[in-house]
Amino acid sequence: MVKRQTISAGEYHSLVVDREGQIWSFGNNFYGQLGDWTVSNRASPVQVWGLTGVIAISAGPGAISLALTDDGMVWAWGWNSYGQLGDGSTSIRKTVDLVQNLGDVTAIACGWNHNLALTSGGTVWVWGDN
Repeated sequence: MVKRQTISAGEYHSLVVDREGQIWSFGNNFYGQLGDWTVSNRASPVQVWGLTGVIAISAGPGAISLALTDDGMVWAWGWNSYGQLGDGSTSIRKTVDLVQNLGDVTAIACGWNHNLALTSGGTVWVWGDN
């Protein structure tokens, strides 16, 4: 069973998961890390659109946000200069995007320019700046 990670504070932004498995974000948003389709800073929580069934989140120090959904998929948005969103690009994302080639993930973590995921089989995946 996956333990829920329902609150996460990054260097400049924070994420919270509500009881329905939806994400709310607030703080700095220069790189779209709040996931609200903008780059506007938010003093009050705004909903991250496009995700339900969220069981874990990670707000990275490098303006990155990650979410793990109950189907074992990982979603990312925000700063992406080093490919740390795992979508095959280096473009910032102001909305959620699926991290490619992952599945059956049970835990996630944001680093400064990289991210990690742990699968149920014990495999650790790392992507972004090396």
